[in-house]
Amino acid sequence: MTEPIRLGDAHVALAFDGATGALLTLEDPIARTSLVAEPRLAENWRLLVPMPDLRHHYVRGSGQRLSSVDVGADEVRLTWRGVRSEVAGDLHIDVTQRWRLAGGGVDVVTTVRNGSPFQVEEVVSPALGGLGRPGEHEWRLHHPGPLGAGDEFEVFSQFPGTYLGPRNPVWVLPYHTKSGMPWVDLYSEEDRRGLYVGIHDPDGAHAVFQLQLFPGPVYRGDLQVWPDPEVLGDDTPLGLMAAWSSFPFLETGGEWSSAPVALRFHQGTWWQGARIFRRWWDEHFEVSPRSWLAEEDAWQSTIISYPDGEIGFRYSDLPRLAEEARSAGINVIQICGWHRGGLDRNYPDYSSDPRLGTSEEFTAALRACEELGVKVLVFGNLQVANIETDAWGELRRYAITDPHGNHYDTVGWDYNTTTGVEQLSGYRMAWMNPAHDAFRARWMDQMRGILDRHAAGIQLDKVLGGGFFGMDYNPDAPGTIATTLGTGLQAAMAELLAEGRRERDDFCLAAESHWDRTPRFANASYARYFSATHFPTFAAAFPEHRQTCAVTGPHDYGLVNNSLRFGHIISLEPAWMHGSATDVPLTSDYVRRALEFRRGLRGWIWESSLVDPWDWAVDGPDVLASAHRSWDGRGEALVLNHFELEPRTVRIGRRADRGEALTVHRMGRAPVPLDGGELTIGRDEVVVVTAASSAAADAVAATGTTA
Repeated sequence: MTEPIRLGDAHVALAFDGATGALLTLEDPIARTSLVAEPRLAENWRLLVPMPDLRHHYVRGSGQRLSSVDVGADEVRLTWRGVRSEVAGDLHIDVTQRWRLAGGGVDVVTTVRNGSPFQVEEVVSPALGGLGRPGEHEWRLHHPGPLGAGDEFEVFSQFPGTYLGPRNPVWVLPYHTKSGMPWVDLYSEEDRRGLYVGIHDPDGAHAVFQLQLFPGPVYRGDLQVWPDPEVLGDDTPLGLMAAWSSFPFLETGGEWSSAPVALRFHQGTWWQGARIFRRWWDEHFEVSPRSWLAEEDAWQSTIISYPDGEIGFRYSDLPRLAEEARSAGINVIQICGWHRGGLDRNYPDYSSDPRLGTSEEFTAALRACEELGVKVLVFGNLQVANIETDAWGELRRYAITDPHGNHYDTVGWDYNTTTGVEQLSGYRMAWMNPAHDAFRARWMDQMRGILDRHAAGIQLDKVLGGGFFGMDYNPDAPGTIATTLGTGLQAAMAELLAEGRRERDDFCLAAESHWDRTPRFANASYARYFSATHFPTFAAAFPEHRQTCAVTGPHDYGLVNNSLRFGHIISLEPAWMHGSATDVPLTSDYVRRALEFRRGLRGWIWESSLVDPWDWAVDGPDVLASAHRSWDGRGEALVLNHFELEPRTVRIGRRADRGEALTVHRMGRAPVPLDGGELTIGRDEVVVVTAASSAAADAVAATGTTA
């Protein structure tokens, strides 16, 4: 029997099958646990090599024999030459995996050389097979989402996988479309240990994280769960495969190397995974310089005209909208539907609309708003074009296409009729690829029309991480299928930001995007966050990048409180974006008071980062809490609220006694010490508890301020 091949240090221990190179051990030496629980399902890599009559032609590395092994002090290089397929025989494909100790874990780079007559479309590597729960406590898989919030599930007991799909169901997480960042984190909250799995690709190519459960899940009520091993019996192996898939579309005679896939065992939970990703990100990129947009903590957002012809405001009304925003303490207004035809019509035409006034009146209105102390974010888009326009015949060549040359599904919204709400009667938009120089030039020409008005900023809608699709098969698109969209989006945002800064040095961008490349160009992301709570995954990775929370109704106090809890910009969208602050007087008054409260605690809950709340003990029903850490080192703050109709009482404390002064801050009241650790939070109330070192507490007392 061939001896296993081993690699490891104090942070990670690996063992590979000496004959096949399949990964047999993935061990956390600190916790003394291995995630590979079923070696019969051990894997290493898979290749998708479509055949003329068989697209689903995956070749598995666990069925190959190793050709050579090179073991160094800090790396192992495994090579398979002449990969064989049960369908096609010898494919003349070589695969090399390089496992290198790095960064307190291991980085894996896969190289494929294609000597076959077929294309290698997908590389699944490293494939971590036979995974199972490494102990008695449950582990969760945490992942970023497309709109800022993350999500998670119990990874070794639940499996929210496919129904119609492969023989053994899969769960997939595509980077760009379903996840704005290319990493996941498996962790045990009880053990406070986890495993980060990320693909560290400066090019930002489309990639898919996937899980596959063998033999597959069973249904228990509303959940798909792992089958019971006692029912399966010992002859049926049970385990999970986890991997990142890359898409090189490698042609005959070509060679390709993957971006590193990073595996990092760590202390803590998914919060640590976010920090690991950000450390890598900072090695390759810089966030956009801070602007006024990063300082402002509230917007008023209004749609001034709709695609169905409804006009709510004209250009001459914008100064009034600005004044009404100021009455709620808001210094920024976002103006949507200002262009010809109204919101979501005629893109990429962003000329002024004669129904709303003259072009000169629009420019004068923007200037008048700034004279009132209110900056205007002008709404735009980056990658959509309406298909009903005369220009579509020319523009369609720049649209994103599928492998068969078809345009992906169009989108369209209409707002004020029953069929519009059904999305049956809206004007339709196709997804475009700004990597095409001609399309980007046409789009930039339209954006210059905004810049020439000396607008303070532009909010680019529908950017996401590449629209609803991560790849573009259009044969005329520059770059590769997997990189063209990401490259084009970044090029467009970079060009717009540079052009805007030439017009005015404080010009800035916001975007409806929680893609990890967006903070390179934008200081804020438009988001809604209508839920009572969420996992603030994007904020954990990019704490300096602002996000909005939409506040719409006649007394949406709870969402205002949530904005303070999560450090969000309050996006007041009165009467569901049809009006201004005066249309929701109760909400607007509460927004004004909440902003005064937050600005008084600016150094605690605005100039701060959301952090893992583990250091706080919160005991009581229904109360939601988020922890902030001040950027200036003054300490931490816990922000609490709830959505119940009656008051709730909780006990608050710190898990470790650090000699901090715990102070309770309530809206409209003087701060008081936390007495006995018990706290009652009223209906629609938000409470802040600050934990300051004795030095910070003395400074507050000396200055008489809590800022």
